[in-house]
Amino acid sequence: METAIRIMADSISEHRADGKASPLVGAVLVKQDGSVESASRGELRDGDHAEFALLERKNRSSKLDGAVLFSTLEPCAPGSRRHPKLSCAERIVLARIKEVWASEDGRGCPGDALRGGSVVMIRFGAAFLGHESGRIPGCYGPI
Repeated sequence: METAIRIMADSISEHRADGKASPLVGAVLVKQDGSVESASRGELRDGDHAEFALLERKNRSSKLDGAVLFSTLEPCAPGSRRHPKLSCAERIVLARIKEVWASEDGRGCPGDALRGGSVVMIRFGAAFLGHESGRIPGCYGPI
């Protein structure tokens, strides 16, 4: 998670018509062979989520079964993207990621992390969900 937090600082905010700031997000993928890759929001293209950049742009042709994903923000949930785009949670399930560790506050600390719609999607996909501190009831441990 520490690496994801460091990478988060490299996020690039996109211009939004509503004037809201884009969240800073860092994501780290640890593959079964021990190799590590990372991405931040907007790193490769304006508006790309960190998880999308990591899974689809950097590892599109890689087998990710059993990998572990660390993200500084809960992945976006199904329905949060306009059709035909898939949410990051859906992409995580399709990539067969084994574990997902997230922090909503970007510091690896407990808060309201892992309580949104993506939790339901990732649980449905049988991934292990957790939080670095292990103190979020109902969201930590085998699903």
